Amino acid sequence: MIAKPLRFTGNRLEINFSTSAPGFMRVEIQDANGKPFPGFSLSECREIVGDKIGRVVSWTYGSDVSELAGKPVRLNFAMKDADLPFDSTEPLPLVRFRNRKSYMGAAGPHLSAE
Repeated sequence: MIAKPLRFTGNRLEINFSTSAPGFMRVEIQDANGKPFPGFSLSECREIVGDKIGRVVSWTYGSDVSELAGKPVRLNFAMKDADLPFDSTEPLPLVRFRNRKSYMGAAGPHLSAE
């Protein structure tokens, strides 16, 4: 599943998700044309398992996404036996870009659709 291009502020990507015992999820951050940003590809994403609200996504070199803040990005979710809960009032699954002091949901000022 690939999200529409968006811009964000913050330094971490958090997701709400649920996987079955053999399931998993990975997240890739792409440019607006669908090319993965170096360091944020599916193969560099640490596998995400379990059932969690606000899980911080991390890649080989950590979870800091601040270098991509303000740029148009797309999120590519690779899943096996996994669910992302949707809220019909939000443009994305329950995804947040968070910074140290606060965080906002998908419709807040930290995230905007292109």
